[in-house]
Amino acid sequence: MKKWPLLTLAVLLGACSTTPTPTSGSGTVTVAADKSAIVLAADGTSASSATTKYTFTNGAGAGKLNISKATLTSAGVSTDVALPTIVVPAGVSCTVTVSPCPTGNVQFGPQTVEKALNDADVFGKLVTANAGKSSFPVTVSFPGVSNTLNFTVSAGSASTPTDPTVPAAPSPVIVVTSSGTAPYSKLLGVNVSGGFAAGVAPKQMVLTVTGADGLSDSASYVSTQSSATFSVDTTKFPNGALTMQVTAIDANSQIGKSAVKTVQIANRVAPTLTINTPVNGSTTTLTSQAVQFSVMKKNSAFSVTGGTATVELLDYRGKIVDTRTVAVTDNVDGNYTADAFDMAGLPADTYTVHVKLGVTLDPGTATAITQALDATSQVTTNTTSVLPPAATIRFPAITNNRTPGRIDSSSGFMVDVSDNTGVSVVEARIVGPYDATKALALNGTTQCQESQTVPGSAPVNVLLLNQGFNPPLSLGSVVLPSIDIDGSAYVPDNAPNQRYDMRVTAVDTDGNRNIQCIPVLINRAATKAARISYTTSVVTNPSPANTRSGQLNYSSGNFTIGGITSSSRVTGVLYQNGARQSMAFTADATGSVVDSVGFGAAGTYQVVWIVEDMNTGIVTQTTGPSVSVIQNP
Repeated sequence: MKKWPLLTLAVLLGACSTTPTPTSGSGTVTVAADKSAIVLAADGTSASSATTKYTFTNGAGAGKLNISKATLTSAGVSTDVALPTIVVPAGVSCTVTVSPCPTGNVQFGPQTVEKALNDADVFGKLVTANAGKSSFPVTVSFPGVSNTLNFTVSAGSASTPTDPTVPAAPSPVIVVTSSGTAPYSKLLGVNVSGGFAAGVAPKQMVLTVTGADGLSDSASYVSTQSSATFSVDTTKFPNGALTMQVTAIDANSQIGKSAVKTVQIANRVAPTLTINTPVNGSTTTLTSQAVQFSVMKKNSAFSVTGGTATVELLDYRGKIVDTRTVAVTDNVDGNYTADAFDMAGLPADTYTVHVKLGVTLDPGTATAITQALDATSQVTTNTTSVLPPAATIRFPAITNNRTPGRIDSSSGFMVDVSDNTGVSVVEARIVGPYDATKALALNGTTQCQESQTVPGSAPVNVLLLNQGFNPPLSLGSVVLPSIDIDGSAYVPDNAPNQRYDMRVTAVDTDGNRNIQCIPVLINRAATKAARISYTTSVVTNPSPANTRSGQLNYSSGNFTIGGITSSSRVTGVLYQNGARQSMAFTADATGSVVDSVGFGAAGTYQVVWIVEDMNTGIVTQTTGPSVSVIQNP
């Protein structure tokens, strides 16, 4: 059952009678104002007779309230200001103009009244009492009203007679909107209003922010509106006093400046650690590699754990090759140099320089914390040495859409190599993971340098092939018909926005290396679902088979792979009795590919096909039917 508010007879009669019966307030009256910033002259007057609109709301069933004063409190001192009586009606009304009001026409509900009060009448006395203050906070309360209002009062120069035909210059105001109390940190919310005269358009407002070191920023906070909200990044300024002032320019080029607003800021920001040498992604043929780094102080004082930084040289596997220790000074900017690394005794490859140190921020205080800093830079050595072996990765390849190839354990791998003195070793690895949001380099050597590791991800470095050649291979192709990444050399699926590199290293007999990288994606389920099922067949000649004594039953065969529905790279690898004989490569094929093979001796012949769909990037290995060639008795 609905419960009605408890009302006195006086309240009911007061709500429904043409001569209301006064009652006291019930304590449910609230008030709101249409602004929170008051601007007056230093003598407490307002040249523009500015007003503030106050909205009083009485709750349903509450009694009428008469308000005849306001209490202003600033810096712990309260002052009463007399007001014209404001009548806040009771929270009940009558739907008909009959007195007394019939019970059925009584309607309960909140009642609202608005009153515009002259700012000088309300706040003028307080401004003169605070002579010399350009801005101060004021809390306003009304008898019988449950809440208070907070204002910022700004006082300018004393009012002087002005030419009524010339609009007043802007009188801008700054209000800090960030919650909490000083000292502030991180982003500081600031509202600025230009105080432009009525009918005068704004031209520009500039908020100038000055740190405790005296350096100012007046370029970051600019607006062409009459009011604006800025987020000041306090971490860019030293801890301590932060001052702000707004300069407003109107369409008449009149300039007004706000009072200077000062707040205290305190941020905890660690020093920056930067490797200056070697430059990330650089290439060198020098026999030694110097390392230079800098430590630059930010907001917080700091001490260095152990007083040293550690400098590591890592190979492509992430294994530490060599280490240096460098003394670092507490709480100052500094540039430091580590003893050079000896690169002459290391193979040509891509190396990572890793600098790390620990710091304590605000040491010696109750809020001190420790933090680890590190920085990395990659450098490639000797990849352009005299006459290195040539290497071209054919499978997998970057697609026609410039996306990585997609592989799983049903994929194959192929690389062509050559060298003037001979290739002695070919190695293939899957390494990563790397950031897949970065553009591909489209060059194998450059790709090795530009692939960026993903911080926090477990490194993957899986050796798939390590094949030596004796005698050395001067020209040829190296094939891995099946890339088994599900066995002991397991490679996990890459995470979203990540990928791997297939890294191939060809080494010649002189020890020169050529390192090539091709980006790949590993997503077993998606690759399997999208893989095309190719058809394979063979047609032997002659047909029917030759039965003459002493001759081969078949002289040749046409091995075919079909079902190629889009542009694809295709290679057919011919095997005789399990030994590889030859390869036929087609760079762009659709429909089907035929590999015609002549049989010169008895044996079992078979073609293993490797196909990459250049739209999807999926690399597939499929084995065709075998042909048994015999010499007739």
